[in-house]
Amino acid sequence: MKTYVLDTCILVHFLQESPLAKKIEKELEITSSEIIPIISSVTKGELISFAKQRKWGNDRITRLNNLLNKINSIDVSFADNDLQTAYSEIDAFSKRKTTDSFGNLLQGNARTMGKNDLWIAATAKVLDAELITADSDFDHLHNTFITVQNYRPLKSI
Repeated sequence: MKTYVLDTCILVHFLQESPLAKKIEKELEITSSEIIPIISSVTKGELISFAKQRKWGNDRITRLNNLLNKINSIDVSFADNDLQTAYSEIDAFSKRKTTDSFGNLLQGNARTMGKNDLWIAATAKVLDAELITADSDFDHLHNTFITVQNYRPLKSI
């Protein structure tokens, strides 16, 4: 069984049934029984906020809830010591205040990560799961704290 932590943007693509979502499904088979997709509870909050901001109707809200009910969630409000430690390590590393797990300082400038992204990355670290995203927010963590698979949105021709 393979475990993936899904960034919020990935679920947005799946809800939109975008070409990128179809590519990810084809390559990673996220919906297969051999895969364990996981999200952080902050992802749920981000998606519900996304729906409210865009004034989604009942049909889209139902689709969102159906998708969320199919995916395991790690609740950060009950974060154990491992999750809290991972959060603090990733945050300090991103700010160039400490080294990664290999003793290396972040190269270049410090990175400001959103608090929700820190929880998502910490979840992937604690679960030793690959993080699947479509943005660059986690790029500096790849092969330091976590493995990041980045699927940039497909450009239409």
